Amino acid sequence: MKIEDLPEIFQSLWRCGITTMGACGDDTRNVTGCPLAGVDADEVVDASPLVRAATGMLNGNPDFYNLPRKYKISITGCRVWCSYPEINDIGMTALPDPQTGEIGFSVRVGGGLSTDPHLGLRLNAFVRWNQVLPVVKGISEIFRDSDVLRQNREKARLKFLFLTHGWTAGRFQEELERRMGFSLDP
Repeated sequence: MKIEDLPEIFQSLWRCGITTMGACGDDTRNVTGCPLAGVDADEVVDASPLVRAATGMLNGNPDFYNLPRKYKISITGCRVWCSYPEINDIGMTALPDPQTGEIGFSVRVGGGLSTDPHLGLRLNAFVRWNQVLPVVKGISEIFRDSDVLRQNREKARLKFLFLTHGWTAGRFQEELERRMGFSLDP
């Protein structure tokens, strides 16, 4: 293969419905969940439909290309948090509402490892099943629109809003709710 052949190769791929968009770089990585979702007898809920829906909403969506940096999301219904939601940009874990028993999710933001490890901060929110996608979209928009994260590539992950730029979980939740147009129950 020669470099001058690439345009025709890409055109052939596109005609078959295959694209290289989102294959790497500053975009959403695979949204992860529990690999035993739907078969784990001890899971709180099978969250795999939400994983697929969040993937469909973000991957392939030009509104979410060219993010400040790579972007990792975990949505899980398992009790052991095997997809490590606390070290993802968004980590959602299923839990029952203590008063009604309704299954919803807690949400953590700004987790990550590397040279500046940071556990995601838990928002004071009970996210209902039908609110998961608006929450993921709102958090993704905050990340995308945070120009301060584009100033230094080494400090461009969502966690740096908290580590470097003075954001708190409360401030983040206020901005999230403003963007969504509704408040989350605690």
